[in-house]
Amino acid sequence: MTTPTAPGLTPIQPDTRQGQLTLNGVSMCIGAWCVSNVMCLWEDADQRGTDRIIPGVAGVLSYPRRPTETTKSMSIVIAGAVDHTGTPFSDPFVGLETNFAYLTANVTQPVATGAGTVPGVLTMPSGATRSAAVHVGPLRIDQQGGPIIVAKFELQIPSGAFT
Repeated sequence: MTTPTAPGLTPIQPDTRQGQLTLNGVSMCIGAWCVSNVMCLWEDADQRGTDRIIPGVAGVLSYPRRPTETTKSMSIVIAGAVDHTGTPFSDPFVGLETNFAYLTANVTQPVATGAGTVPGVLTMPSGATRSAAVHVGPLRIDQQGGPIIVAKFELQIPSGAFT
Protein backbone atom coordinates (compact mmCIF):
# COMPACT_ATOMS: atom_id res chain seq x y z
CA MET A 1 0.00 0.00 0.00
CA THR A 2 1.37 3.42 -0.92
CA THR A 3 1.09 6.49 1.25
CA PRO A 4 -1.19 9.06 -0.33
CA THR A 5 0.36 12.31 -1.48
CA ALA A 6 -0.52 15.38 0.59
CA PRO A 7 -3.81 16.94 -0.60
CA GLY A 8 -3.44 19.29 -3.57
CA LEU A 9 0.23 18.49 -4.14
CA THR A 10 1.28 16.61 -7.26
CA PRO A 11 4.68 15.49 -8.50
CA ILE A 12 6.54 17.70 -10.98
CA GLN A 13 5.58 16.90 -14.56
CA PRO A 14 9.03 16.60 -16.18
CA ASP A 15 9.44 18.33 -19.53
CA THR A 16 12.38 16.66 -21.25
CA ARG A 17 11.72 18.04 -24.74
CA GLN A 18 14.92 20.13 -24.53
CA GLY A 19 16.93 17.14 -23.35
CA GLN A 20 17.65 15.24 -20.18
CA LEU A 21 20.57 15.82 -17.81
CA THR A 22 22.06 13.15 -15.55
CA LEU A 23 24.70 14.09 -12.98
CA ASN A 24 26.64 11.44 -11.08
CA GLY A 25 24.05 8.87 -12.20
CA VAL A 26 21.10 10.92 -10.86
CA SER A 27 18.44 12.01 -13.34
CA MET A 28 17.91 15.74 -12.97
CA CYS A 29 14.33 15.82 -14.26
CA ILE A 30 11.92 13.53 -12.44
CA GLY A 31 8.76 13.94 -10.35
CA ALA A 32 10.75 15.14 -7.31
CA TRP A 33 12.88 17.79 -9.07
CA CYS A 34 13.62 19.11 -12.52
CA VAL A 35 16.35 21.28 -14.04
CA SER A 36 14.52 23.80 -16.19
CA ASN A 37 17.29 25.20 -18.42
CA VAL A 38 19.00 22.15 -19.93
CA MET A 39 19.11 23.81 -23.35
CA CYS A 40 21.97 26.10 -22.22
CA LEU A 41 24.18 22.98 -22.22
CA TRP A 42 23.84 22.75 -26.01
CA GLU A 43 26.15 25.78 -26.33
CA ASP A 44 29.80 25.74 -27.36
CA ALA A 45 32.57 26.08 -24.80
CA ASP A 46 33.81 29.46 -23.66
CA GLN A 47 37.02 30.51 -25.39
CA ARG A 48 40.36 31.73 -24.12
CA GLY A 49 43.01 33.70 -25.95
CA THR A 50 43.68 37.30 -26.93
CA ASP A 51 45.16 39.10 -29.87
CA ARG A 52 48.41 41.04 -29.56
CA ILE A 53 48.67 44.76 -30.12
CA ILE A 54 51.74 45.78 -32.11
CA PRO A 55 52.76 49.38 -31.38
CA GLY A 56 52.72 51.68 -34.39
CA VAL A 57 50.81 49.21 -36.58
CA ALA A 58 47.11 49.33 -37.42
CA GLY A 59 45.11 46.35 -36.20
CA VAL A 60 46.39 43.46 -34.10
CA LEU A 61 48.31 40.24 -34.49
CA SER A 62 45.62 37.58 -34.39
CA TYR A 63 46.03 34.45 -32.27
CA PRO A 64 43.81 31.37 -32.24
CA ARG A 65 41.18 30.83 -29.57
CA ARG A 66 40.88 27.60 -27.64
CA PRO A 67 38.01 26.06 -25.72
CA THR A 68 38.22 26.57 -21.97
CA GLU A 69 36.29 25.79 -18.82
CA THR A 70 32.69 26.89 -19.07
CA THR A 71 30.39 27.60 -16.13
CA LYS A 72 26.61 27.39 -16.42
CA SER A 73 24.10 28.55 -13.82
CA MET A 74 21.45 25.85 -13.63
CA SER A 75 17.92 26.34 -12.26
CA ILE A 76 16.13 23.47 -10.54
CA VAL A 77 12.63 23.15 -9.12
CA ILE A 78 12.45 20.83 -6.11
CA ALA A 79 9.12 19.65 -4.70
CA GLY A 80 8.11 17.58 -1.70
CA ALA A 81 5.33 15.49 -3.25
CA VAL A 82 7.38 12.37 -4.06
CA ASP A 83 10.90 11.07 -3.54
CA HIS A 84 13.45 10.17 -6.24
CA THR A 85 11.76 6.80 -6.78
CA GLY A 86 8.28 8.32 -7.15
CA THR A 87 7.08 7.22 -3.71
CA PRO A 88 4.68 9.84 -2.29
CA PHE A 89 5.32 11.68 0.96
CA SER A 90 2.43 12.26 3.38
CA ASP A 91 4.11 15.46 4.64
CA PRO A 92 5.36 17.59 1.72
CA PHE A 93 7.74 19.63 3.88
CA VAL A 94 9.44 16.44 5.08
CA GLY A 95 9.49 15.41 1.42
CA LEU A 96 11.13 18.67 0.40
CA GLU A 97 13.74 18.29 3.14
CA THR A 98 14.40 14.68 2.08
CA ASN A 99 14.73 15.57 -1.63
CA PHE A 100 17.04 18.51 -0.90
CA ALA A 101 19.23 16.25 1.28
CA TYR A 102 19.28 13.53 -1.42
CA LEU A 103 20.47 16.01 -4.08
CA THR A 104 23.11 17.39 -1.72
CA ALA A 105 24.43 13.93 -0.82
CA ASN A 106 24.36 12.45 -4.33
CA VAL A 107 24.94 15.36 -6.72
CA THR A 108 26.25 18.59 -5.19
CA GLN A 109 28.57 17.31 -2.44
CA PRO A 110 32.21 18.08 -3.36
CA VAL A 111 34.22 15.12 -4.63
CA ALA A 112 37.59 14.79 -2.89
CA THR A 113 39.07 12.08 -5.12
CA GLY A 114 40.64 12.14 -8.57
CA ALA A 115 39.96 15.36 -10.47
CA GLY A 116 37.02 16.15 -8.17
CA THR A 117 34.51 15.78 -10.99
CA VAL A 118 31.39 13.66 -11.47
CA PRO A 119 30.11 12.21 -14.75
CA GLY A 120 27.53 14.28 -16.59
CA VAL A 121 25.40 12.95 -19.44
CA LEU A 122 23.24 15.14 -21.64
CA THR A 123 20.66 13.25 -23.66
CA MET A 124 19.57 15.39 -26.60
CA PRO A 125 15.97 15.49 -27.89
CA SER A 126 17.07 13.23 -30.77
CA GLY A 127 18.25 10.60 -28.28
CA ALA A 128 21.95 11.27 -28.99
CA THR A 129 24.08 11.53 -25.86
CA ARG A 130 26.90 13.89 -24.96
CA SER A 131 29.07 13.59 -21.88
CA ALA A 132 31.47 15.62 -19.77
CA ALA A 133 33.21 15.40 -16.44
CA VAL A 134 31.76 18.24 -14.34
CA HIS A 135 32.07 20.03 -11.02
CA VAL A 136 28.66 20.63 -9.41
CA GLY A 137 28.36 23.57 -7.04
CA PRO A 138 26.10 23.68 -3.98
CA LEU A 139 22.34 24.21 -4.15
CA ARG A 140 21.33 27.79 -3.37
CA ILE A 141 17.65 28.49 -2.73
CA ASP A 142 16.38 31.27 -4.98
CA GLN A 143 12.63 31.22 -4.29
CA GLN A 144 10.40 29.35 -1.89
CA GLY A 145 6.66 28.85 -1.89
CA GLY A 146 5.15 26.17 0.32
CA PRO A 147 6.76 22.75 -0.19
CA ILE A 148 8.33 23.80 -3.51
CA ILE A 149 11.58 25.67 -4.02
CA VAL A 150 13.48 27.02 -6.97
CA ALA A 151 17.21 26.67 -6.48
CA LYS A 152 20.34 27.27 -8.51
CA PHE A 153 23.68 25.52 -8.76
CA GLU A 154 26.77 26.17 -10.82
CA LEU A 155 27.85 23.51 -13.28
CA GLN A 156 31.53 23.84 -14.23
CA ILE A 157 32.65 21.95 -17.30
CA PRO A 158 36.49 21.78 -17.35
CA SER A 159 36.57 20.59 -20.99
CA GLY A 160 34.25 23.45 -21.93
CA ALA A 161 31.22 21.58 -23.28
CA PHE A 162 29.34 18.32 -23.38
CA THR A 163 30.62 16.35 -26.39
